[in-house]
Amino acid sequence: FFLPIYIMSFIFLPSFAKGEMYDFISRTLFQNYKIAKEYYSLSEDYLKSASEKEITIPQSSSDILGKNIFIVEFESLSSLVLDEKITPNYLSESRKGIFFPKFYTNSVQTIRGQESLLCGVPPTIRLTLVQSHSKEFLGKLHCLPNILKRLGYKTLFFKSDSLTFANTDDFMKSIGFDELHNDDIMGQGDTEYTWGFLEDIFFDRIFQYLKRYKDEKIFVFIAISSTNHWPHEIQDERYRDSLPFQNPINTKEKISNTTFLQDVYFKNFIDQFTNAYSDNSTLIFTADQSWPIGIHENNNFNEVGAYEENFLIPFAYIPPQSIQKQFRTGEIIHTRYSQMDVLPTFFDILGVENYYLLGKSFARELLVNNKRDVAH
Repeated sequence: FFLPIYIMSFIFLPSFAKGEMYDFISRTLFQNYKIAKEYYSLSEDYLKSASEKEITIPQSSSDILGKNIFIVEFESLSSLVLDEKITPNYLSESRKGIFFPKFYTNSVQTIRGQESLLCGVPPTIRLTLVQSHSKEFLGKLHCLPNILKRLGYKTLFFKSDSLTFANTDDFMKSIGFDELHNDDIMGQGDTEYTWGFLEDIFFDRIFQYLKRYKDEKIFVFIAISSTNHWPHEIQDERYRDSLPFQNPINTKEKISNTTFLQDVYFKNFIDQFTNAYSDNSTLIFTADQSWPIGIHENNNFNEVGAYEENFLIPFAYIPPQSIQKQFRTGEIIHTRYSQMDVLPTFFDILGVENYYLLGKSFARELLVNNKRDVAH
């Protein structure tokens, strides 16, 4: 198993990262093979138990989530670059809800982060879930899209870059998304970069598409990737004069610039969401993964090291405006949580009993009167 990884790293990794990847493989995989093998065995046992667990969902419980649920997943958004200069829109919107600046991704790859976020599972370390398990098995894991389908939501997945990358399409279909969208909703001439469509245009096309479901309950997951993706180069010349660092001299400044642009585009989403959905919809925004900003020497690629800067991301939960008094709106929570904790939080909010998840619910941090926060 490890030899192909070793070989592939020299074929596909950029030249500057090859040495670091070699060191990472040597230190972490070859030397710790027994640990990796034991982790994989325990993970498989856990997945089997989770797939066999039957759960009951109170049908009236979704009222506290609102008619619609939106999750926006940013590309490589690090908590370490959040400030009023770089991310004014993100911070402004987070004040409308409950903000977690010390949240953690459970992996360093988008698809593996989505596994933990949507299915509450520990991070996979060999093959991804969709590579190692059948669609039928994945459908038994009680992932969030399947749960919300049972509550009457139409489940929609939008991804700004290729749906087939990392077998994302197969995974999302297996865990309960009714529809998957990428270039099919885009118009002729819409700007597309190496890692996906330009976000502000992509948001426009999503809201245009959603008009057909104005009378239905919808769960919308949006994964964006083009602007803040490695190698963090500015591609949209419209905002070059507005960048916080006109002549970036290090990794942090380069990432700050692309994060700034990602935040500019997010304003387009916020405006349209506020006008059409905020009164009766839950909004969550977070990241697929973080990215090192150069705090530690040679830690310049997210698969190279295992420092906090490789995993620290933000998370914000904005409840429907119509029921904000039921939530701890305006609070900043510094307790540490991770992507694995999101699904148990949904389960506690919905009143699901006897679920089998390793994550820790943070429902008590969200609700003013939380009677559902129990140990599982």
